[in-house]
Amino acid sequence: MDDLPPRVNLLIKRALAALEEFHRAIKEHSELIHAANELNRDENPAGKITRVISFDDKTVRDSKAEGQRQHSTQNSIRWATWCAVGAAVVYGGIAALQWCEMRKATLAATSSAQTARDTLIASNRPWLTASVTLDEPPHSHSPGPSFTLNKDGSASLNAFIGLKNIGRSPANSIYVDARMFPPPFTNEGMVDPIKKQREWCAQVRLQTHDELLSPSLFPEEETTMNYTVGMTKADIEASLASLKLPGQKFITPIVFGCVNYGDAISHETHQTQFMFELEPITVREGTILGSKLKIFKYPFGGTIGY
Repeated sequence: MDDLPPRVNLLIKRALAALEEFHRAIKEHSELIHAANELNRDENPAGKITRVISFDDKTVRDSKAEGQRQHSTQNSIRWATWCAVGAAVVYGGIAALQWCEMRKATLAATSSAQTARDTLIASNRPWLTASVTLDEPPHSHSPGPSFTLNKDGSASLNAFIGLKNIGRSPANSIYVDARMFPPPFTNEGMVDPIKKQREWCAQVRLQTHDELLSPSLFPEEETTMNYTVGMTKADIEASLASLKLPGQKFITPIVFGCVNYGDAISHETHQTQFMFELEPITVREGTILGSKLKIFKYPFGGTIGY
């Protein structure tokens, strides 16, 4: 009962007090009846010869009226008791309904407050966009963009990842991780990169990094970083095996990854996932310069922010 609202507690206490008052009245009346019965028993002990006295009609009528009044009083007390019980039940039902309504109102208010808090955070937190580009930024001191097929059958792509904060507060502890994968030429080939990205980015989201060594971006600030991703010989051969075109040896590499970052408002780790696709590349040992490559956003998903 201590967990109920004060108004509900007060209603229940009033109902209990009313029940106790009726119980006391019934007890007092029962004691009076019992005393009267004992008095009659004392006046007419067992085995004693009693005298029979006849009364006139008026006395008899008055005696009957008195008995009826006592019987009526007992019935009134009985009905009053049942009415009190009924009132207590109704009181309790009303109190329970009021408590349920108050609880619903409390839950609704809590939900509204949480929604307002989430909306406030979402509208004021940082939001990072991510893109993969083959355009070398000015004053870059890293190797130019290129795609290389190595002698051992593996491959690598040197490109640039562009980040921009389109939110309203600084993005801190920025960390980027990317992978490259040549999907098979099957019906599952369109969704395989999405599955691989989700699995990989779920692991990246749990990683922690040194804040002092991680860059930050203020609102509307952007940056570009050089990044190299690779593919294994086994992945390339699996993609070629699914092609099933005689004399054709090409792959369509997909670059996917995610960006972890934090903010000073919610202190949560946010993540932006990205996915880009290269135009078909003939599998032949050597290096292809970035100027001869084309890359675009994957058309079947893979770009989302949390």
